[in-house]
Amino acid sequence: MKQFDKGWYIIYTKPRYENKLAEELRKMEIEAFVPAVNQKRKWHDRMKMVECVLFPSYVFVRLENASQLLNSSKAVGFVTYVKFGKLIARVRDNVIANVKMILKEAEGVQVSYQPFFSGAKVVILTGEFSGLECEIIDFEGEEKVLVRIDILNTSLLMNMPSDSLSVA
Repeated sequence: MKQFDKGWYIIYTKPRYENKLAEELRKMEIEAFVPAVNQKRKWHDRMKMVECVLFPSYVFVRLENASQLLNSSKAVGFVTYVKFGKLIARVRDNVIANVKMILKEAEGVQVSYQPFFSGAKVVILTGEFSGLECEIIDFEGEEKVLVRIDILNTSLLMNMPSDSLSVA
């Protein structure tokens, strides 16, 4: 029997079930991560800060064993695990760590689903993001730092002072 490869995986959920599923997984003692940011949203009569999920219909889970894999699939809101062919896709630990770090420290993080052409490869030299490899791209008329999340075909975009960057 093949040994279980513990680590981070991605669950595809029913629409708008990300937080409900994550809460149920936590009750099962399974670590769940739903990346979200606070954004201003305008209603017809007011502006309000709301928490917006960065990757709609996706929840990242850290599985320790095959029984957690099986139990998580029984949770309310679960649709399937993201797969490449017949294999369940595994997310590298450093990808999750980078997303957590960006959400903790950066302001104005945006998610884009459009494809970007390669820009100048840079490494962040100072601050909380020190050592993070990324690219410089032009997005909506502004130069931004791009961090790719290939497994979901998405990118995180943020502003970064140019004196904090070095060519990779």
